[in-house]
Amino acid sequence: MSLLARAAVALARSGEGDAAERMLAVAEPIARAAPAGETDIALRHIATALAELRRTNEALRLLKDISDKTQHTPVLVAVVTQEARAGNAATAHALAGTIGEAHHRAGALGPVAVAQRRAGDARAAAATLSVAVADLDRIAYPFAKSYALNRLALAQAEIAGQETDPAIRRDDLAKAVALAEQIGDDSLRAQALWTAAAVADRHGVSDLAREIEERADRATGQIKSRLDQSWMLGDIALAHARRGEKDAAKIAFRRGLDIAAGINNAWGRAR
Repeated sequence: MSLLARAAVALARSGEGDAAERMLAVAEPIARAAPAGETDIALRHIATALAELRRTNEALRLLKDISDKTQHTPVLVAVVTQEARAGNAATAHALAGTIGEAHHRAGALGPVAVAQRRAGDARAAAATLSVAVADLDRIAYPFAKSYALNRLALAQAEIAGQETDPAIRRDDLAKAVALAEQIGDDSLRAQALWTAAAVADRHGVSDLAREIEERADRATGQIKSRLDQSWMLGDIALAHARRGEKDAAKIAFRRGLDIAAGINNAWGRAR
């Protein structure tokens, strides 16, 4: 079911809307006919696909048929993210409040804050991030807290990139770095710091960019696995490439490739 749902999303995003619709139409009856104990998971995959395609009402409709509430979370996170990206900050904010787990709720509020800032409401964006940061104290598991902090640091960096006042932009970047430095997981911390450095560089804040890059470089060196180091830098390279920043993408890619050259384990090297 997961493969069918993901294929439908891929088809829709590549412009094959009719084919995606046919695939989802086939998938739902199969999901509903799944053995007891598997139906909720199967329906969740379809609901998440609908959410990712911003078919919010249909995704929420399917949630009513999923009895296991833990399966609601990935669907709600996808709905909140897509509604926020579409600029529907109020809807996204309201739906984020229905997410039960603190780390998922905090992470989902990041895109909401970005949407609010993009709409010109800096005060609302700051308030949303404050609520999300306050949620962090309720997160017991270290990696879950790291994940939520990573989402919020990335959101704060993106908000900094939307700011037109240089002084406020520097302040927002400093806040992003402060959040990133609290991340316990080395890979997630490094990713957030490299992203903040890229925002600073993109907007001509060269001195701050170099300072954040030094922090990011240290965080990268603290990642125990060379595979994880190179994988993270590959993700950074892709992010640059998608923005058309070819030189920055090449630098990150080459750095990841150099690290990968030192991997001696055959399986890790192949990955």
